[in-house]
Amino acid sequence: MIDELAAAAGRDPVTFRLSLLGKKPRAAAVLKLAADKAGWGKTRRSGVAQGIAVHESFDTFVAQVAEVSMRNGKVKVERVVCAVDCGVPVNPT
Repeated sequence: MIDELAAAAGRDPVTFRLSLLGKKPRAAAVLKLAADKAGWGKTRRSGVAQGIAVHESFDTFVAQVAEVSMRNGKVKVERVVCAVDCGVPVNPT
């Protein structure tokens, strides 16, 4: 849904998400890190597309970039890049 809103606004999906995360610096940080490590916006080989997501649960922030292609009519996951900020561990021992 967020990608559709970004497309309707004529904006990059990462930039659009960042504009919605003004008061969530940890979420913005994992989103930026995942996008950077995945080479978001850089030229990819023909037939490979990227998708991105960011999520918060139990005070943990996660962002993932999935690179996918179509092979013989089926979706193939080429690579997944993930960034996680789990905060302070509950039981560090």
